[in-house]
Amino acid sequence: MFQKHYQPQGFTLLEVLVSVLILAVGMLGISVIQSRSLVYGQIAHLNTTANIMAYDMLDRIRANRAFSVYGTGYSVGLGSVPSAYPVNCEVGNCTPNQLANYDINQWKFILD
Repeated sequence: MFQKHYQPQGFTLLEVLVSVLILAVGMLGISVIQSRSLVYGQIAHLNTTANIMAYDMLDRIRANRAFSVYGTGYSVGLGSVPSAYPVNCEVGNCTPNQLANYDINQWKFILD
């Protein structure tokens, strides 16, 4: 007579342990990539904001050529951020010196 060979129909504990270990390492790698992606995204956002603000001030300096080239120039110090959004030169009847102070105060208010 023929003798039947027993064929296992499941996984051994060692195979399950190895597959769980491989899955855990993969998930850990995914979490590291995700966290680095968030950090790099925040850095990119801050760099973009800094570039936008720098070009904004550069455009303001170019627009007030009478003060930036022939006057004392723009000088931004720390502190003294205005408590309200400056609107005193919106009409356009300011001297170049007043316009420079207006630009600096508006820029500081936006940064804060």
